[in-house]
Order: sequence, then C-alpha cells, then structure tokens
Amino acid sequence: MLIIKQSLLLFSLFFLFSMNVLAVEDDNFVENIDIIYIDEMNEVKQRLLDWVSIWSQGDYVTYLKFYVTNYAPRGVSHRQWKINRKQRVNKKKQIRINVLLEDISMNGEADRAETVFWQDYKSNNYRDKVRKKIIWIRNNSVWLIKQEITLNGKLY
Repeated sequence: MLIIKQSLLLFSLFFLFSMNVLAVEDDNFVENIDIIYIDEMNEVKQRLLDWVSIWSQGDYVTYLKFYVTNYAPRGVSHRQWKINRKQRVNKKKQIRINVLLEDISMNGEADRAETVFWQDYKSNNYRDKVRKKIIWIRNNSVWLIKQEITLNGKLY
C-alpha cells in the first residue's frame, strides 16, 4: 500500500510539473497569436474605416461589396435589406459618419474578427449615436461584414 501511495505521489508531482511547463508554453503561444494577428487586425481596422468612408460618400454599389453575399439581418430578406440600403446610402444625401474604435479581436481565428465601436451618424434628416459590433470574415483575402449588431439589440 505504501508503494502505491508513493507512486501516486510521484505521478502527481510529475503531472503538476508537466502542467506548469505546458502553461508556460501556452503563455508563449498566446503571445505569439497576438503578434501573428497584428497585420490582420490592422487590415480589419482599415476595412472598417473604408466602409465608413464609402458609406459617407453615398457609394451604394461599393458599399454593398463590404458585405458577404446574401447578407441579411435578422427578420429581413437580403433583397429587402438591399432596397432599404439603397434608399439610405446615396449621393443625394449629405452623410457624415464618425467612428470611435473600442476594440478589435480575433479570438484565435485568422479569418474571423470582431470590431466594437461608437458610430456617430448624421444626415440631412436623421442623427444618432450608437455602439456597434461588426463580425468580419475573410473571404479570398478580403474582409467582409458577416453581421452588424447595434449593441442595444438591433441588427442591421
């Protein structure tokens, strides 16, 4: 019985030591992930700024290219979303949009990112300031909007 207890104790000590070594390796791995994704995070940030710029210019055709094919917010068909966006994104309107970026995260996925930001929107007849989250996916080296969420619960 004593031999079994000593063996279990030695095994337990070895196991604990091994876990500590793995934890150190894990910490290094996490640091490397952050370094690896810096370029991707910069690409996503630039893509967000480009989206805001195109929207502000009222360039409907280019604006649609920022979204995944068949993008449809909850409860709205893709077709209806495009009709709504065409009415709101056009060169006839004076649109001014400012964003204050809070966060960009990759969550360990090279082809998926999330941005959280404050959006200050002003047009001829409407103004609002909302906090948004956009989920981006990379498709053929291009970051596209998969989901746009107003953080008070509305999806666009």
